[in-house]
Amino acid sequence: MPFGEIFDYNTMMKLSKEPPFVGEWLAFGKDKLFCFWVCKTNCTEGKFYTTWDHEMEKEIGEPVFDNIVDFFYECEEEWTDFDNLDSKYDVVLVKFGKGLSVLGRIKKDLNLIISSKDLLIRSKKLPCSLGVVSYETVKRSKEPKYNYLKEYVKFNKI
Repeated sequence: MPFGEIFDYNTMMKLSKEPPFVGEWLAFGKDKLFCFWVCKTNCTEGKFYTTWDHEMEKEIGEPVFDNIVDFFYECEEEWTDFDNLDSKYDVVLVKFGKGLSVLGRIKKDLNLIISSKDLLIRSKKLPCSLGVVSYETVKRSKEPKYNYLKEYVKFNKI
């Protein structure tokens, strides 16, 4: 996995016999940041999985996830966010044709620094670059209220 590793059996057993894991937790892997992946032992229902940051926390908190798929999905999301903090993306207009209001909305929603005149000029030759945005802007654009963007723009990591 690009965001972490699952330990081999011997490493799991060795680590799980050390504090703070001993008796309650199985340390089965770690991410590429700073957290161990742990699973509550002797638990038959409820939540089982969580992470533990050995540099920030003395004890392991309560389990947060009841299945491994959701747990790994969240771990991957955190890694992606961390890995892309400084990333920049070129906003490429790939479709246009519904009037100037759509261009204005794209400019506003993506916080693009481009004049309306330049925006209109560029939109006449597609595909065209509209400017550069941060990873946070790209991530925010995935919210449901920005679904219309999928039809008009693509984000290319620089």
